[in-house]
Amino acid sequence: MHPFNSQWSLWSLCGLIFCLTACGGTPEPPAVEDTPIKTSWTQSELDKTDVYAIAGDYYEIQIGIKGKELTGIYRNPQATDKETCSFFFEGIIGTQNPIEVACYNPTNTKASFKGYFKILGDAMIIKLSALPAAQCNGEFTNKVGRSVVLDSKKKWSAIRMIQHPTNLHEQPILESVKQEEALKRGTAVAVLEQRNTWLRVEILDDSGTTGWISEHGLYPLMEL
Repeated sequence: MHPFNSQWSLWSLCGLIFCLTACGGTPEPPAVEDTPIKTSWTQSELDKTDVYAIAGDYYEIQIGIKGKELTGIYRNPQATDKETCSFFFEGIIGTQNPIEVACYNPTNTKASFKGYFKILGDAMIIKLSALPAAQCNGEFTNKVGRSVVLDSKKKWSAIRMIQHPTNLHEQPILESVKQEEALKRGTAVAVLEQRNTWLRVEILDDSGTTGWISEHGLYPLMEL
């Protein structure tokens, strides 16, 4: 090739590269904008959001949650055998805060009464439409309500109560009785797991004892 033609080809190639670079021949990748993190909500957005309640031990109240179903029990930790104050409750978690629940004692035939649980993160303010018993704390029915704070978060899907004497089992089979003495009527249990009609429960007596029971030995729920 003639030296002049070779030099001309080189100049042409350099010119083409310069043009592609300077004139935008190589497109730049589109800029990716970061999606801003939402840190505030309008009241209408909040009204459509379900209340976030936490299952666990609130010292004098134990709560279980399964989906939108809330169950629990209140027991006065300072009460004596002659002066008891306790009630069971159940309700549906929705967008309304406080959550409205039905309160009653499964072991008697007294009419249920309404309760209102105002959820404040890991704390709650509880108001009742009536006192379960005369010896119960009057804070439940005053304007402020009774405040409780989460002591320990738990994986409890429900709180239930024993209706018929029920054996505790090592495994979900009848032949694996764990302890000779059956759980008595009125014993509160927290549900940890379910397999068909068998429930793995924790006995709510501060012992931390766990085992399997048949759900047929429990009081039925009123509304859930």
